[in-house]
Amino acid sequence: MLKRLILALACVLSLLCLTSCMSSGNDDLNGYTRAEIKSYIELNKTTIDDLYNKFGKENYTEPDLSNKYKILVYSFTRTRTMISNYVPFKCTSNYPTMNKKLRIWVNKKGLVKKYTYDGTYYIIHRGCYIGERIMNERELTPRELDTMEVPDDF
Repeated sequence: MLKRLILALACVLSLLCLTSCMSSGNDDLNGYTRAEIKSYIELNKTTIDDLYNKFGKENYTEPDLSNKYKILVYSFTRTRTMISNYVPFKCTSNYPTMNKKLRIWVNKKGLVKKYTYDGTYYIIHRGCYIGERIMNERELTPRELDTMEVPDDF
């Protein structure tokens, strides 16, 4: 009986760990490398319609203070939970998070003038008494950006 209980508990815990990943944003962005982005976007040639055909609608736009460009932002975020979050009576939780962003500056004629492709890694720390805060924020390495490879400290 005890063996069955332990096995059932191990199965439930395994399922929680396997299903404890959440992503949001443009899923296609997850699969693009820096080289693929560079080969697709040609400055002063790629149009906003080309971008929509390739990447779909942007997740959001950012304001341009010069009012010369429309800044399209495509983003992808993946958050995971940690096994330590399931310890009973523990009052804190940590959620390692990776975020990729493709920002594209489009002029009034609808042509791409500039773009950036970067990402960040950080841990969202939630506590019972301190609320939520971001810890250990850093830029993704080129390898992590290309592969969304899990960092050593993920």
